[in-house]
Order: sequence, then structure tokens, then C-alpha cells
Amino acid sequence: MAVKEDVKKFNSLPRPPRMPSGNFLNEWHFDLRFVHCLQPPSHILFLVQPGSTFAHFEFLPNDRAKGMTFFPETAKEAAPETAKALIHAFLSGFSDSPGRAMSPMAPWKLTTDDPDLQAAIEQEFRNLGIRNELVSIGATSPSREKVIMQSFLVTFDRIKHTFCDPESRSSTIIPPFSIGYKALNPPPLIPASVLRLVDQDNTMLEQGKIMAYAQLSIGCRPHDASKSLDSSAVHEEIMTKVASVEDLFKSQPMNAVKTKANAGDADAALDYGLRLMHGCGCSPNRSLARQYLVMAAYSPKGTSTTKATAHGVLVDWYSAPSPMPQRYLRAATWHANEVVKLFPKRPSPMTLKFAFYVMEPQLNNIPDLAYQRQELLDAMKRRTVEVEKNQAKMDHKRLESPNRYKCAAVGCGIQSDSGRMLRECVVSTTLCQNWPCVHLMLLFVVAEKEDWGNHKPFCKPGAPCSVIDTSDVQVSAGGSTKNGAIQLPLKMPDGSVIILSTSTLTLEHLKEVGKDIEDQAVAAQAQRSTPLLRPNTSGIVRRVEVNIGPTGKVEMKGI
Repeated sequence: MAVKEDVKKFNSLPRPPRMPSGNFLNEWHFDLRFVHCLQPPSHILFLVQPGSTFAHFEFLPNDRAKGMTFFPETAKEAAPETAKALIHAFLSGFSDSPGRAMSPMAPWKLTTDDPDLQAAIEQEFRNLGIRNELVSIGATSPSREKVIMQSFLVTFDRIKHTFCDPESRSSTIIPPFSIGYKALNPPPLIPASVLRLVDQDNTMLEQGKIMAYAQLSIGCRPHDASKSLDSSAVHEEIMTKVASVEDLFKSQPMNAVKTKANAGDADAALDYGLRLMHGCGCSPNRSLARQYLVMAAYSPKGTSTTKATAHGVLVDWYSAPSPMPQRYLRAATWHANEVVKLFPKRPSPMTLKFAFYVMEPQLNNIPDLAYQRQELLDAMKRRTVEVEKNQAKMDHKRLESPNRYKCAAVGCGIQSDSGRMLRECVVSTTLCQNWPCVHLMLLFVVAEKEDWGNHKPFCKPGAPCSVIDTSDVQVSAGGSTKNGAIQLPLKMPDGSVIILSTSTLTLEHLKEVGKDIEDQAVAAQAQRSTPLLRPNTSGIVRRVEVNIGPTGKVEMKGI
């Protein structure tokens, strides 16, 4: 009813061709921007009269506390809120304080710089019943870009001083640009996490959706990263979760879950959002999925675990577009920080993975990305200290018995985090610890021919390593696992190191995977026309788990 009344009032406003002073045309540019320094971050409608440089902004939605409930991926999604804000701006005389407001009037002409937004607002105005002469939206002239930007900078300073933390007044906060919906690449209808599991095999699609649902919900749940699990325990946890998800889908149909979610049940809202994300029992719907995930994340009735899990899933939601627009990156960083606020010492794996592999590499390019995200930065520091302690522990063990943790064959490069993974030779005539790869499926005859000349003088129990091989990278595994694991360090063209770790692949298979990664990295380096995000990646170590997944396919994930 309120919208209909506002439309009626808007249609009755006078519409002069010039501003009251007579000096400037009654023409207005508008666009949408994502202001990341607000708490919470919010979208705004920015309006400016280019002739006089008079500017105004409106929060989207109008309730600033609900800023993260509004995150339109398309101009069509943005249109309803934007149209209401435009109408309110002109009806209020650009101020909610009567003493400071101008005499209400309708614009002679409205323009914007995004073609998709232009078309979407026109259609929304028609749907609302705006009179014909006000429906048409023009394209903003490129010659006005400079004055628009200058006007916004003044407005942005006002926003920082009025609504943002006092720190933002002296900090270097990057002003947001207008959102260009025309340039955005929509994420795939079926999430990449599902397609990776089924390898485009449609016969496995439904099972892949359930598996992706289970893996994401586990990965976004608070977890003590200092307590590592072996691969069999992880596999068992995923299979248990898959079974529980299947039971949940049978006992709780979509409509029942939706009803509970709309009634304020945070767990139901999380479940419903995950189903919509993956298309479990429905068509995938990113926009509606995010709506319910936000309901779960900010539910007054939800447990801390449910809220943190929902925030973690939202981090994944924002990470879907490729390339990842800065607006999405900043929103994901906000939700990752919310997870750490709820569980400072037990953030989810998804949160830490995003922080180290997505956010941190961008800090050089976007210096204010971590602004007011101190909780997340502190969690990263704590995790780094934990990893360094584990590395020091493992390094000490290796120094005490180096031939126990590294293959003696020249150029092999295989290492382990558990001495029993690299055992003595299985042939009675050469009992020693210098040929561990024999135990790990390498052909003994081949190894003997390659290494026997070096190995023979040392072939006795407890002897030191027969070959000092400095050709590969000696790195720590970062702590052992219950089942043990083998590692293969890879030197990347950018100077960084990737450590492949597996407890399910054979050595031959692990080396094949490593060779593929090295070849792809060399090819990418040769084709790259712009420098890496990091100006200096030498010394950076990334750990990647490589294992046979539940579907029988090789899966890789960062640790």
C-alpha cells in the first residue's frame, strides 16, 4: 500500500525542465555502489545533478542494518529496491529532514551508465504504474564521468564521517565504483563443486549434488584446525554426512523445510539455502539460496554453530563468479570475519582456505580489503603459528633420522610425514632404510638398476642415506596424520612451492599429477601478459591434498 501511495504522489509531482534556480537542467544521473566500509557493508543509490554537482544517496535497502540482505547479481534483481529509492529521493526533496529538503519535484530526465540497469528500471517503472514521460531512462554521457566521480568522492567522504568507523576518516579507503551489471559473468546454473564430482556425467548428477551439499556443510562448520584427521576419518565423516543428508531429504521435503525456515527456524533456513544452491530436489536458484542463507546467518534463534556455518556457505556463494568481482570479494571477506567472531579459535576450513588462498594474495592490490577485519587477520596469524610449530617439530624429526622420511633414489623427491610410510627394503639381501620407495609400489628392479651403484656400500641396517640429493625441495609436511602421508614438493615458475600430499594415491600416480601441475604452471606463465598478483612469490609454500574421492576420482583441495 505504501508503494502505491508513493507512486501516486510521484506521478503528481511538478516536472520542470530546469532546476529552481533556472541555471541548470533538471537532469539526474544515478548508479549503484557497494560501500564496504559501512558496518555491515551496504549498497547505495547515488544520485547527482551534473550541472550543479548537487549529490544525494539512499541506502539499499532503506534499513541500513539489513545491508547484507541486499546483494543483487543482476540489474533485474536490483530494480525493485532501486526504483523505490529513486521515488523516495524525489518525494522527500533529497532529505528526510523537512527543514533541509528541497521542494519535491520529478526529474525531467534520468540517466545511468549501465545499459542493463537502464532497461531494468524502465520495466520496473512500468510495472509500478509510473506515468509514461517519467518511464524513459537515458544513457549517461561519457563526458560527464569526471564530474560524477568528483561528486561521488565528496559524498563518500560524508558517508565515512557520518556512518563509518572513525578510523576510516584517516585510513586510505578505496572509493567504490558504480556497479556495471552488463559486464558481470553469471555463475553457472549448476555449481562447479557438483560438476567436479560427477565429471559432467548426468547419470551421477543427483548423487553429486548430495555429495557437494555434504562436503560444503562439513567444510563450513567450525573446526579445530590443530587437530588433523586422517583420510579414512575424513572419508567416513563425509559418507556419514551423505547418508544423513539423504535421510533428511526423504523425511523433510522442500515445502516443509521452506515453511520452517519462513517461521524462523535457522537450521531449516540453512538446509533450504544449501538445497537451492545445489539444486537438490529443485532447480538451482542462487538468489533465493542467498536469501535463506542470510536468514540463517543472522537468525536471532539460531545457534552459533548454525550461524557460523551459514556465513561459511555464504563465503563459498560469493566465491562462485569467475573472475571474482571486487564487490563479491569484499562481501566474502565480511562473512569470513563474521565466522571468526563467532568461533575465534575454531573457524571453519572454508574460512581459512578463503583467507589464505583468496583474500591474502589480493592484499597487495587492494590494501583496504582487510579493513576492520582484524578478527580474521588474527585467526590467520594463529593458524600460521600452529603450522610453523608443526613444521619445526617435523623438521626436528627429519634431522634426527633424515633417511627415514625421504627416498634415497636420485631425483625422486618423495617425502613422508611418517617414518613407517618409507620402510626398509622388502628384499632380505638388502635390508636397510635407503630404498623406501620399493615399499610404495615402485618396481624394485628399476630402482636397483638406478641406485645400486651408489647404494651398495651403504646397504646395511641403520646406515646413513646413500645419496645426498640436493636437487629437490626439502620441506616439512606440517604435521603427521594418523594414517601417514607421502608428499611431493613442486617448484613453480613463480618461485613458490606446492606440496602435494596423499595417503591414497600410489607414488606413480602422485608423480603423474605433479607433472601435470608443473606443465600447466609453465604454460600459464608463458601465456600470462600481466604480472602475478603477488610481486614476489618466492618462498611461498602451498599445501594441496590429492586423494581418491568417494566417487573414485582424484580430488585436490588446499590445506
